[in-house]
Amino acid sequence: MGYLGYAVTGHGAQGMTVDTAHTVLSDEMDAAGAYVGMTRGRTANVLHVVAVDEQDAREQFIDAFARDSADRGLDEARKQVERDMHGIIAGNAATVAAEVDQLIHDAAKADRQTAVWDDAASQFARLREQHAAELHQLEQAVETTQATAQQLHAQVIAPLRAEAQTDGAEIAALRERATQAQQEARSAGRFSRRRAERDTQTATSKWEQARDRATQRWGSAPWGAGEVESWAERVSQQRAGQDPQVRDASKASTVAKIELNTAHKRHPLEAQGLARRVFRNDPAAQFLTAESGERRAAQNTERWRGRATDLRAEAVELRQLPTDQAAERVQAKHQPQLSTRHAKSSSHANAPNDSASKTPIAHQPSTSQAHRAARVLDCKNPYFQGRCNVLCRSDI
Repeated sequence: MGYLGYAVTGHGAQGMTVDTAHTVLSDEMDAAGAYVGMTRGRTANVLHVVAVDEQDAREQFIDAFARDSADRGLDEARKQVERDMHGIIAGNAATVAAEVDQLIHDAAKADRQTAVWDDAASQFARLREQHAAELHQLEQAVETTQATAQQLHAQVIAPLRAEAQTDGAEIAALRERATQAQQEARSAGRFSRRRAERDTQTATSKWEQARDRATQRWGSAPWGAGEVESWAERVSQQRAGQDPQVRDASKASTVAKIELNTAHKRHPLEAQGLARRVFRNDPAAQFLTAESGERRAAQNTERWRGRATDLRAEAVELRQLPTDQAAERVQAKHQPQLSTRHAKSSSHANAPNDSASKTPIAHQPSTSQAHRAARVLDCKNPYFQGRCNVLCRSDI
């Protein structure tokens, strides 16, 4: 809160410096009185004009400065004030124009951000498509090589199984014949025993020879008829696995499966690397996939595109409003920022400053229910040392 103290001399006015100067324009106030109220504030000088409308406020302002006791003449004073008021109105237009320029500038920045995030979404989309294409190709390779290996294995094992079953059945039959001959020799009489023993030796020799041939070819031989099927399947599988074509096909199938498994492990790492480059130090980047990264980048794209649209719409709306209403809207928009800046400035203002070298920050007092703030106008009168903010108020 500021307290105003001043003294009027024949050459103008002088007074003590305060934080904020508020002056209420009255019919008795002349240029010297207005000068005092609008040059004593360190952070802001606010002139309150109670008027019906802007035109009424302008006339009161001009009349006050026309009442100038200095030796410059009534006409010259009125002309000077009229020039000042023209500057005030022009200031409104400049304020709106500056706000529109800033909105267009911010919209252009939003467009650039939109392009950046759109490109990021495209990078994730390309990575997702590359991964999908690679997985599809590898999965087809696994299916193809596996089918080829199975087909070759079936082609090779079929004759081997048949041969093994034949050999196994022969061995089982010879063993059965040798066993039967032994039993007959034990039960033969005196005159037929010699012949039975020769038959036993012959049958046993044939069985042993067949068994040795099977062992040499298959690596083993069945013991009896009940083992032929399982033995033939086992030895034919072993021999088929040793076939060069079957072995190469099986190896190709295994390699395809390994490549597919490697791709499944590599793809998340590639997506996380892209996410770290796009989203920088965001901890959540390590959990993003190509799909989720694309969605997130697309959301940012739409958010920035919407911001650009809103900024341009606001600029168009300001252009379409009357200048005074547009200036009011700009003031209301930036009022919280101005209040914060003023509070910071007041906290650092520990000593009076030279009014000729300061540019105060605009600050508006709180409005009552009976009045409303029309807008803040910049006044650049040569009487005033520094920038003065004029607050026009109209009755509701």
